[in-house]
Amino acid sequence: MAGRFTDEAWAATAELRAAIDTLPFIRELTAGTLARPRFQTYITQDALYLGQFSRALAIAAAKAPDTAALQSFLSWAIGAVAVETELHRTYLAAFGVDPATAETTEPSPDCLAYTSWLLATAHQAPWEVTVAALLPCFWIYWDVGGAVSRQTAADNPYRAWIDTYAGEAFGEAVQAMIAMTDRAATPVRRAPMLAAFAQACRYEYLFWDGAYRQRAWPENPNVSIARRGYELFAANDRAAMERLVADDFHFTSPWDNRLDRAAYFARCWRDDNELAGFDFVHLSADGDRVFVAYEGRRKDGKPFRNTEIVTVRDGKLVEVEVYFGWSLPHDAPPGGSRDP
Repeated sequence: MAGRFTDEAWAATAELRAAIDTLPFIRELTAGTLARPRFQTYITQDALYLGQFSRALAIAAAKAPDTAALQSFLSWAIGAVAVETELHRTYLAAFGVDPATAETTEPSPDCLAYTSWLLATAHQAPWEVTVAALLPCFWIYWDVGGAVSRQTAADNPYRAWIDTYAGEAFGEAVQAMIAMTDRAATPVRRAPMLAAFAQACRYEYLFWDGAYRQRAWPENPNVSIARRGYELFAANDRAAMERLVADDFHFTSPWDNRLDRAAYFARCWRDDNELAGFDFVHLSADGDRVFVAYEGRRKDGKPFRNTEIVTVRDGKLVEVEVYFGWSLPHDAPPGGSRDP
């Protein structure tokens, strides 16, 4: 006699779930070092995801075979909407995301793929398969949230979000969903349910990974070239950068007044580059000019923010204008100022 469906599904996805646990997003979230732009990307996409996830739950409620299942799925759908509303009301603003902007943000490739698959499954697949497809969003978040909560510090800047998914109330919902899935698992549906559960786990992996990598749709060619310049600078790949920079290139900053190509490389490129990377807040093209705002990460772990305008022409960087930003955390107190 076969054992519990959820035990089999959990064991079958052990390798994939272990890969989720070791994703850079999860490791840095646990350490409290996750760059804010990455969390902003994640939380914005999560709000979009929850809006569609609640619809899939509502479809499952409509197809439920009995009143108890209908009531459970309706309550979970309403709960997902409530979490989405709370994200917009508090978390988005707390982490520097304008809720109005979030509402007009398009779903990332990973978010759209996941929600489209969930909704297609909810509409077209048998109810039992839909239940199995919905379970990983509950279970994996509870599993990850609990693990992160046990390992992280009390002053982790993402603690409030972590506590949401490690809390007792969410755990009770997860246990109820697990029990519902086991009751739904009939011998004839077991194989497609296992396949749906595994596919949802794959999408969970992609969602976390996509937020960390800030995976997006194919972008404006000038934006891609500007982004490439920052990647090469962080990698200290001078040979590749020299191929990307035009002969008539100029560089301007508060400290440098239109340095030419040779002067730029002499002043700005060093073997002991202190930068570890860039996390982009904005990348937007207007003709051949690209507006860039980023949080830079030094190798000593101290972040900073800058705004720059990069001019691209014929596939080459022809000008960079740097407008210095501020240190992170800001040197001035909230709502206050500091002397220059």
